[in-house]
Amino acid sequence: MSGAELDRPGDVAEYVGAVTSRGGAGVGGGLMPDGYAEWIADLKARVRATQFRAARAANIEVLRLYWSVGRDLIEKREALGWGAKVVQQVSADMRREFPGQSGWSPTNLKYMRMFAEAWPEPETIGQQVADQLPWGHIMVLLDKLKTPDERAWYARKVVEMGWSRDVLRAQIGSDFRAR
Repeated sequence: MSGAELDRPGDVAEYVGAVTSRGGAGVGGGLMPDGYAEWIADLKARVRATQFRAARAANIEVLRLYWSVGRDLIEKREALGWGAKVVQQVSADMRREFPGQSGWSPTNLKYMRMFAEAWPEPETIGQQVADQLPWGHIMVLLDKLKTPDERAWYARKVVEMGWSRDVLRAQIGSDFRAR
């Protein structure tokens, strides 16, 4: 029975039961073989898991890049006296070279420097809870919290509870940690 042949209420129930038990209607309207629904659900879960792992790996690489840029800016400032004008120039040069890529504003470059100051050990990148956070969440941690313990605690809570950036700001503002 195809979906077009449903004339009576009983036909609808019979069709829905068959579609549910057999994996659904196929592209041509025919029923799919036994086991198809389970297999396609598993395939979708594997694709999502792969997408998540790829996004996490990409996030870690971006954080490593941002950390290294921040470290470079710190070292150049200390060794050569580089300051705000250089940050402005780096921003302009990187935006020109990578026009479709965000992240090269003077403000973001300053956050990169703060990131390297807040997490001074490069080998910890990829091994801490903060690596699971988007860059925007890390900027909030850098802006609102002063100690490594506070940043680590709130980073763990973001991962555990799935807080958005706005929720993170609100929780920090209400001193959620003290409760």
